[in-house]
Amino acid sequence: MIASAEISTRSRCRGWPCGHHEGMAKGALPVNRLFLIINLGPVSTHTHQRSFHNMNRKELVDALAAKTESTKADAERAVSGLIDIISATLKKGDSLSLVGFGTFEVRKRAARTGRNPKTGEELKIKASKVPAFKPGATLKATVNGAKTKK
Repeated sequence: MIASAEISTRSRCRGWPCGHHEGMAKGALPVNRLFLIINLGPVSTHTHQRSFHNMNRKELVDALAAKTESTKADAERAVSGLIDIISATLKKGDSLSLVGFGTFEVRKRAARTGRNPKTGEELKIKASKVPAFKPGATLKATVNGAKTKK
């Protein structure tokens, strides 16, 4: 059963901010951006593909303190300790696996030839080692909305 039919903009923007909405009155719809949307719920009038929030270190510490019912100082020490352990393990060339969550590992990048975009001159890029994270099955399932067993 169709609950409502609404007219809305759907931004086809690839970056943020999109720019093509500048100068428009709020709620104004450009003719080439109108789409008839038939849905069962409310429709956003401005949808971007990149609408997400990056949690920073302070927010992580605050969340950890709240989750574990500890002080922020204890949570900060725990986060610092975890980062130090992961960094030291990767520096040695080892990997660190947390079953269900994922694996931190070092990957080798081969030497390659690049190009300076300004001059077009060829450059030799040295081989390097880069840290990488491979998510585990439980984390993937959680991100994709599957219910996990506790």
